[in-house]
Amino acid sequence: MYAPLVRSWSTPNGNPVVMHYRADSSDWNTISSILDHDEYGIKGRRIDGLALDIGAHLGAMSIALAVDNPNLHVIAVEPVPDNVRLIRENAAANGVTGRITIVESAAGRSGEAITVRYAFEGDETATHHAFIGNSTLGTPDKPHQTRELRAVGITDLVGDAEVAWTKIDCEGGEWAFLDD
Repeated sequence: MYAPLVRSWSTPNGNPVVMHYRADSSDWNTISSILDHDEYGIKGRRIDGLALDIGAHLGAMSIALAVDNPNLHVIAVEPVPDNVRLIRENAAANGVTGRITIVESAAGRSGEAITVRYAFEGDETATHHAFIGNSTLGTPDKPHQTRELRAVGITDLVGDAEVAWTKIDCEGGEWAFLDD
């Protein structure tokens, strides 16, 4: 159902990138909003040091940040296993594997038990948003997979290190992630 696709894009700052994604899912929408439409406002910015991509999905934000900012290290947090696989593929395809650390976990209050729902089925909306963990887009009552994780908070990831830039979009875990 979700045929693998590969396409070339440009980052908001005009650098070429290659993105692996899944047909018939929200992947294209996510990539396009970040790369084509600069949803998070990174065009023209120079960011050095450490950045966080919380709710990394398939890594479009992490890739754009790393490609556009050679002195930046990105920590990408993502709980959905197939998304983590795509982040790894996309980092390798764009030569930034050494500058993106992938944390396969859910964002939330440090150590809190989190149930992540994903791989939704049952209708067009559910299958389109199958890889958005804990989606509330009409999917919670649809058949899905679950995964139990211990959440990571911001201190777990960075201690007291300074963070230069953060994108956080993790379907309800934002405040708990920032709590500590």
